[in-house]
Amino acid sequence: MHLLAAKPGSIADGSEAVDLGQSPGDIVVLTAADTELACLSAACAGFGENFLRLRLANLLQLGHNLSVDTYVDDVVSRAKLVVVRLLGGAGYWRYGIEQVHAACRREGIALAVLPGDDKPDADLDGLSTLPEEARGRLWRYLAEGGIENARGFLAYAASLIGHDLPWAEPRPLLRAGLYWPDLRHPSFGEIERRWNQTEATLPNVSPSPCGRKGGGLAPQDPDQQAKSDPRLDKPLPCPSRKEGRI
Repeated sequence: MHLLAAKPGSIADGSEAVDLGQSPGDIVVLTAADTELACLSAACAGFGENFLRLRLANLLQLGHNLSVDTYVDDVVSRAKLVVVRLLGGAGYWRYGIEQVHAACRREGIALAVLPGDDKPDADLDGLSTLPEEARGRLWRYLAEGGIENARGFLAYAASLIGHDLPWAEPRPLLRAGLYWPDLRHPSFGEIERRWNQTEATLPNVSPSPCGRKGGGLAPQDPDQQAKSDPRLDKPLPCPSRKEGRI
């Protein structure tokens, strides 16, 4: 059987054997959520070129056994930390997780097998080599979502393999929040003062790839100045998609 080279932008359903063509990395993250991969990629870029080598792959591209064998030999077996997120338990990717687990055991690689959602799965605990506290923290970073938690995930992951990077505990995403350009977590008082000093405008709100459970809403400044609305005299909170209202 031969391997097909994975093509950028193509969608693989796992029916054919593919070679993702990745070089080895220090940290490997496998998940079925493209939005999670995009968020981790953006967070990694923020650390600069001197950060550890990060390899990201979608499990849907590794559905064929030969694809799994190739990826495990070329990438997983040479990593220092492997994190796998499985939605639906080990049965969702049975052959794959068995091969990843065996390689990590054989090579002494740190492995965290985590639920793909925010619900615990005790059946996955025995597949990990990391202690409960470490894999629990990694899981909370990803379950909460957001770019800050993605940065925390990578910094903490680096610390687990001997790199002294500062990291903060996972932070739950706010159910709703106030927004003002260039202000980080502004208080209502800060926004009210600025609101009174400038013309009232509304920011555009567009989907963010770094929200919880694969999506969310993040305020984004318009390319052109928005027209003021005389009906508005207070800033509006921005609800999160994780509340299920949008």
